Amino acid sequence: MSVIFFFFSFRYTANVKKNERIEEKNMNYWMKTIINRLETAYQTRFDMKASLVFLNDAYQNSIELIKAVDEKPSNELEEFLELFMTTRDLFIRQLVDRYPSNYHDVEVQIQKLKAYSD
Repeated sequence: MSVIFFFFSFRYTANVKKNERIEEKNMNYWMKTIINRLETAYQTRFDMKASLVFLNDAYQNSIELIKAVDEKPSNELEEFLELFMTTRDLFIRQLVDRYPSNYHDVEVQIQKLKAYSD
């Protein structure tokens, strides 16, 4: 009886660890995709419509990231998403401003986001 219990508990533990690895892989994929979209928006920053399309894609990817995490998101993920939303809002303010002050702040924020995905 104890051998059967050990087998199933070992198998359950292995499945949980496998699911955690898959979830972490999905999380890293979506984080990198979001950063990729932000960088592309930054590269096209002088074409407001194109940048807004890429920012919208990044936002949609953030929704997918939230859906990919089954349980309560980790502090790291919450910080990443909060920083992403701050960066996105800053970027949009610069895009719609008739005389944008400086896109350097946006670039710095994107670099901070990259640190989370590494």
